[in-house]
Amino acid sequence: MKPPGEHGYTNEQLLFGSPKAVPSPSHAGQLQTAGLMHECTELRSRRLAFLQRETRNMEIDLSQLRGRTVLVIGATGFIGRHLVNSLNDLGAIVVGASRRAKTKQDDVNWQKCDASDPLQVSALFDTVSPEIVYQLTSDSRGGQEISLIAESIRNDLIATVNVLTEATQRGVARVVIIGSLEEPKGDAALVTPSSPYAAAKWTTCAYARMFSDLYGLPVTVLRLMMTYGPGQKPYKVIPHTIQTLLAGEPVALTNAERKLDWVYIDDAIDAILRAGLLRGNDARSIDIGSGTPVLMHDLLTEIGDMIGRPELLSFGSLPCRAREREDVADPTRAASKLGWQARTPLADGLRRTIAFYRSMSASVTHLILLQTLLPTLL
Repeated sequence: MKPPGEHGYTNEQLLFGSPKAVPSPSHAGQLQTAGLMHECTELRSRRLAFLQRETRNMEIDLSQLRGRTVLVIGATGFIGRHLVNSLNDLGAIVVGASRRAKTKQDDVNWQKCDASDPLQVSALFDTVSPEIVYQLTSDSRGGQEISLIAESIRNDLIATVNVLTEATQRGVARVVIIGSLEEPKGDAALVTPSSPYAAAKWTTCAYARMFSDLYGLPVTVLRLMMTYGPGQKPYKVIPHTIQTLLAGEPVALTNAERKLDWVYIDDAIDAILRAGLLRGNDARSIDIGSGTPVLMHDLLTEIGDMIGRPELLSFGSLPCRAREREDVADPTRAASKLGWQARTPLADGLRRTIAFYRSMSASVTHLILLQTLLPTLL
């Protein structure tokens, strides 16, 4: 095996999936040699073996959630809905809170609460007395418009600080908050967030670390990579692309040259559940992702091929946004702290997501047809 650093990467970078381990196009020629390809394959195999060993050594028993009072704030969002259902399946006493809380659902105590209002958060904790809190509220629009600043501060930063404050005063056993790959990395005096959402997430996670360090709050920060799956907000790239293609319409896209790490919602929920049962007080972010970068162009092309309409993908018809980050998870902390690794291959996750939207589209078509035929049947 060639010595570390000879190809511009250390063995640790190749083994553990650091962003620097992803070859840039300028290194493409170096990867053509059979020797290096063999070395990369061997290192990837070693990394997989390492992750499997770590997950075996750090098993978290999710059955321990049974009978625990668990508060999910932001429970009607994409992640929140999936999390509430999983907690229900595990036998937890589930309280779902949202500004748009549902009124009825078996085995869920729904509470209406705007987490950006400290008085409402305090009243919620009075009512619930939670043991574990999942704080999921977020303004997840990643745009760069100045109009998004106020909402991102309100829904991410203020809401999370209110929850952290109340949880500290009440002695909650564990708070889990969700970070983002959009958060900038590096020296705080030098890095610049790429959007209001990125700035809010960055600041929110800094507050979580502060609450952990100064006030002893047991808080876990999960830094999710690009999470996708059934029921995501329709303006997100995967559901938007799928639904537009299923409608037989062209999809306006950028050149899609961004490399990102994608994680299926079921895998993400597994990590979030495990985080609620962690012990100790370590608020350093845990990356939740596959550790594999995927070119956006390749992902969208795969969706087009699966649906059978790749010709409707209009790459380059939209401008690229400035300062967009590329990132890939380092999965080692998730393996060692949570006993977790991504299980769902990207192709399988995409197939499940497409099947969900096909079913939803068929249901809407059936309803429209029924409404059309009903007058003639009466």
